[in-house]
Amino acid sequence: MKMSHVLSWVALLSIFSATAWAAGPPPRSTSEVRYLLGRVSEQYVQVCLGDQNEEWVDPHFEAGFVRLIPGAGVNLATLAGKLALLEGRVDPNRHFPHPGHKGDCPGRQARMDWIFAKRGVRLLRSLAQGVIRPESFNIAKAKSFTGLSVTRKGDRLKVRFTNTLPLALSDVELLMHYEGCYGKPGTMVQSKSFANLLTGKTVGAEFPVHLRRESGKNPRPGHDRSRHVAYSLQILSKDKVALFDLDIPLRQLLGQRPACPDRQGRK
Repeated sequence: MKMSHVLSWVALLSIFSATAWAAGPPPRSTSEVRYLLGRVSEQYVQVCLGDQNEEWVDPHFEAGFVRLIPGAGVNLATLAGKLALLEGRVDPNRHFPHPGHKGDCPGRQARMDWIFAKRGVRLLRSLAQGVIRPESFNIAKAKSFTGLSVTRKGDRLKVRFTNTLPLALSDVELLMHYEGCYGKPGTMVQSKSFANLLTGKTVGAEFPVHLRRESGKNPRPGHDRSRHVAYSLQILSKDKVALFDLDIPLRQLLGQRPACPDRQGRK
């Protein structure tokens, strides 16, 4: 059988983790994690059948890219598509092996952070330095998270994040991810960091809607790869007890996705 043209998201998780660890401290254990903050979504496992065909099996819920194992009385269907604060723990001995492919996987051109899912492309973001993404999380309690808001005024985005967890958070970072306004887009990012955030306290940051990458060259008409538009907001933390796997598209926070600037407008 030929090797798939597209890496599985599990393999990419390993690559992303290895890259982050190589530049910083070794990953710490997830044994202390008691809270998981992320956007809940229903996901499936891809099984390739060959001849550009595939099937999707094993429906389950994830927060970010962490598989969720609901306990008694936990209904994740009511949180699908929402930000959620989940309470529970990680079981490092619980694994979910892939059922195995039955043929070659469809060939796709993809960026390193693109994960092909049943309902479209997902963006795999790296976690905070030294933080390991567990394979799964056992949930005892689950509720929607209401401590995040984004508003737009002109070409500025205002972010407010409130710590509604029952513990202070350490090394919180707000990251705005930008996508290029051109084919096969590249990315840019801006961020704001906070050393600690007490329970009930709020931090804020402002980011531009549009960014330009200075290249020092005058692009040919129709080949301007300098302009980028805000696409999603990610929240990171190096806290040992609270794990953040949260990256949410701005279209969900604002009601619509910010558009690329008019080529003639030259924003």
